[in-house]
Amino acid sequence: MVTQCTRFDRLMSNSDNRKMDMYIQNLVKKFNAKLGGVNQFVSLMRALASPSARSDIFMFFGIDCTHITCSRERPSIAAIIGSKDSTSVYTQCAGRVVQQFSPKGKIALEIVKDLHILVGELLCEFSNHNSRLPNKLVFYRAGVDDGSFQKVLDNELRAIQRACKELYGHNQLLPQIYKKSNQTNNLQPGTAIDTDIVSPNGFDFYLNSHAAIQDDIQQLTYYLFHTDVRCTKSVSVPAPVHYATLCVSRGLNLDYEGQMANE
Repeated sequence: MVTQCTRFDRLMSNSDNRKMDMYIQNLVKKFNAKLGGVNQFVSLMRALASPSARSDIFMFFGIDCTHITCSRERPSIAAIIGSKDSTSVYTQCAGRVVQQFSPKGKIALEIVKDLHILVGELLCEFSNHNSRLPNKLVFYRAGVDDGSFQKVLDNELRAIQRACKELYGHNQLLPQIYKKSNQTNNLQPGTAIDTDIVSPNGFDFYLNSHAAIQDDIQQLTYYLFHTDVRCTKSVSVPAPVHYATLCVSRGLNLDYEGQMANE
């Protein structure tokens, strides 16, 4: 049964008609998304600048992990989200939430355990929904600091490659590390930086999400800032990252009997 909770004091505090309308609209957006509805979408055929890329089948992933102290009593929580719609930029998705216990005691776990299993399950869900597997996988990984970058990249990219090998040969993998920008400068909308200050060992970029970019992967990332089911305007993170972060926050409040749970 699908449910959507609201607080009585929030309803009472939004007694003004305009505020109440906005509050009800936000509730309806959440409820519609939970029922499988689509609040807004971007067609991949129109979003892709390159004609050769329009025949590709994209699947978008978002991964996040908590940074709490991990112990047997309070495990770390990781989440991965995968899109299910092959025709639009991130409208329907599936996810997994995982408890992460450390055998070494109280240390923060950043690398997602059994990631190859989780990626494989989401690829199968995509296949069941579209009767075919994607040929382009785009991963957005949140919450990785510079000190953990290479370790996370090496381990999780290897796990993703393992999942792809088990299902179908080699895919074109484009690993992305999303980093929140500070508020010290006002960049022009649509500014993309992919030289000088980025990592010399991988492909990453910084994007100010308020205007279209010509490059396909950057433009797709830009559109992902506008497909969040909770908002009709652009947000500060791509939708897969936001959904993974939401799953992590929900996972902190769940009591699992096993090691994994579906969100």
